[in-house]
Amino acid sequence: MKIAVVGADTRLGKRIAKEAYHRRNNVTAVVRDASLLDSVKYTVVENDLYEFDPVQFDFWIDAREEKIRIVRGENESVLMPPKELDPDGRRLGVYTSEPEQGDYIGEEDFALAALDLAECDEPKTLFVSSDRAPELPEEENGRRRYVAFSQKGITGKVYHIILDSLVEYVVHFIDDDTLLLAEQGKAFTEYSCKCLSCDDGVWFVAFMRGEECVTMILDEEQQLVTVVYANLMPKRTQLVQHRILFGAIMMPNHETPFARHAFTDELVGEKITWHYSPYVNITHCYYTECYMRNSLRSMRPVPEDASPEAKFDAEDRIRRWANIFFEEPAEYIRINPHLYLVCMREATRNRIDPLQGGGDMVFAINTRRMRDYGRGFHRGQGAPNFGLISVSGDWDDLPDPMDTAASPY
Repeated sequence: MKIAVVGADTRLGKRIAKEAYHRRNNVTAVVRDASLLDSVKYTVVENDLYEFDPVQFDFWIDAREEKIRIVRGENESVLMPPKELDPDGRRLGVYTSEPEQGDYIGEEDFALAALDLAECDEPKTLFVSSDRAPELPEEENGRRRYVAFSQKGITGKVYHIILDSLVEYVVHFIDDDTLLLAEQGKAFTEYSCKCLSCDDGVWFVAFMRGEECVTMILDEEQQLVTVVYANLMPKRTQLVQHRILFGAIMMPNHETPFARHAFTDELVGEKITWHYSPYVNITHCYYTECYMRNSLRSMRPVPEDASPEAKFDAEDRIRRWANIFFEEPAEYIRINPHLYLVCMREATRNRIDPLQGGGDMVFAINTRRMRDYGRGFHRGQGAPNFGLISVSGDWDDLPDPMDTAASPY
């Protein structure tokens, strides 16, 4: 859509313009001072009175004050700020609608709510709030900062699944950390699992079945499922191999869908910088439809008063990764228009040194919330195991040497 953001040179206006652009809209920044903009991707209208022609836009957003006005033709919606609008609040990607003024929200989540409201057909006045991002003790190792914890809400759900390989089974979640699974004609087996809600009606589920890691994307909205089976290769003991199967969820009184989640090239050419800790940002470049590249170029300096563990974590990453050109095989799957599954394994790194890398990563990337929900699976120090990951990110438009560098492999 064509969107004008009035006051895109203000602190809050910058966030809203950025959110609108990252949703692939055509953004016009109406500003007093174009030098304050943090992107060259916008069309710019610059004048002292913020004057512009509203007729040429699908809607326009007035972000000059904390009370956000969204105007579409003769209809107007209003997003009301809570008592505390935190410019430094960490993006959570979720918020709560309130009947009256809330207590708190971070500015990034407030901008997200503004775009969600703008995309509603009916005008309304909306109050929103969110929880504060949890304080992360400095004494914890930096890597723990991005470990996700299994989310609640899947207890009691039952899915009758049929895969295109003609495997058919039932999955029953007896609580948020335990599932029962039975293939057709066989008895139920109990497994410990971990679950993440990665979109409305979409669950990311991972569990170990012996030495095999099973990852499911359970899409209630479309009655679809994608399953990734990962296990260690027999002769290269560090290297994980995986296979991807598509299928459907059968529901009573509903026709089983013929459509499927599908491989896509929609992410190719894009980059997202993921914030793995206060000091470690990793940029993922979705380089081709078969390969992904990683860069540590956006390392932040570790402050002098940081804990020894945090300093060691950042320095260790630089020591191990800074001079490595990461280019690994990847597959991209479209779950819905703003949710993608990325499957990547460290095969190139392991081919160079069979004792390094070899792990398998599966991420569900929500481009509306700019958050990923994933798991890493590897041998580790002993038996194969997996861990959950969930971090926030930003689209990255800045040039990077890895964008055009020839592959060294």
